Amino acid sequence: MRAKNRDFIVDPILDPLHFGFTQSIVRYHEVRKNHPDIEMMLGVGNITELTHADTIGMNALLLGICSELNINSILATEVQQTRLPGGQGSRSGPPYHVCGERA
Repeated sequence: MRAKNRDFIVDPILDPLHFGFTQSIVRYHEVRKNHPDIEMMLGVGNITELTHADTIGMNALLLGICSELNINSILATEVQQTRLPGGQGSRSGPPYHVCGERA
């Protein structure tokens, strides 16, 4: 991308707890150490949405990591409860449909 003079953002991927979380933090640090001038992004959904714990505290910790590694872009998600057609039950999921999926 640099050779083509195009803007880009690197996302080393933050893995969920028990599925490589620590190694992914190390990966972010290594990318920053090897490429101090590139733009990086941290997607926090794998932690905040897949961990049953205090989301505010987890976000504070993740923002601290962003600050230390000079990460200026964050991708956050929100799971929203939606009612199924006819008012029966509910499901957790994004408030939109992906890839032509139908409700």
